[in-house]
Amino acid sequence: NLLQKIEKPVKENVREKTVLQKEDIDSLMAYLEENNMVQEQCLLALAISCGARISELARFTTDLIDEDNTVFDGLFLETTKEIVTKGRGVNGKMLKKYILKDMFLPYYKKWLEIRKVIMEDMKQDHDFIFITKDGSPANSDRLRDWMGNWSDIVGQPCYPHNFRHYNISMYKRIGLEDDLIVYLT
Repeated sequence: NLLQKIEKPVKENVREKTVLQKEDIDSLMAYLEENNMVQEQCLLALAISCGARISELARFTTDLIDEDNTVFDGLFLETTKEIVTKGRGVNGKMLKKYILKDMFLPYYKKWLEIRKVIMEDMKQDHDFIFITKDGSPANSDRLRDWMGNWSDIVGQPCYPHNFRHYNISMYKRIGLEDDLIVYLT
């Protein structure tokens, strides 16, 4: 078999790996607040409080979030249904996601009020949390664009996966057990 005789290319990093610090996230949140970028604040809060991949963030809908559906002594919101995640072939794996409640809910509630007005004005009717200016669902490319724009604010590259890294670091910083962290992610 000719394909078995061809060596695999050496893996090369696409970008420099960056590790965001709490100060970076705080300054980014402050910037988004000052510039009334409420939807992007909600996206950042969701990304760092649950560690979801970019495609998973784009799949979040309002019916997945119930502030009374908490787990682990009320520290986390558990999605009301499972969502498609990475893994298990083409279709992925269905999993519930866990969101740090106090970190996410204030931004989410604030965004829902604005989202409702946009959806009514644009005569749109769907449950996706993140939307474009015309009220249609924002796809993962749009979310990736928003995150890319944060690089200038933070002063280092911002890309979807470094918010997953930040999420794990934050879980460690707040003292969660390793077994729980593995379960949550």
